[in-house]
Amino acid sequence: MTIAHLSDLHLGKSPNQRAACLALRNALSECSSDHVIVTGDITLVRYPNLLFKEIFSELLASAKMTSMPSNHGRLDDDDVEGGNLQGPPM
Repeated sequence: MTIAHLSDLHLGKSPNQRAACLALRNALSECSSDHVIVTGDITLVRYPNLLFKEIFSELLASAKMTSMPSNHGRLDDDDVEGGNLQGPPM
């Protein structure tokens, strides 16, 4: 099993985040990893979670991505309160 690991994306830090995340998504598609784990600070502010979910929607929907956010990494209040962090149980 091949696992890719992304950490501390800090979405919302700069206007170039979308292009950088699209490049990451494309690289993940090309490397044919079995699963992707995203840890650390996924966002810096609340709303870039929409960008994360939009860009990585295919991986999230296929359950090939697990997010383990830290203090700045919360995807949104519904994800935390409802236990809806993406990916299969680890």
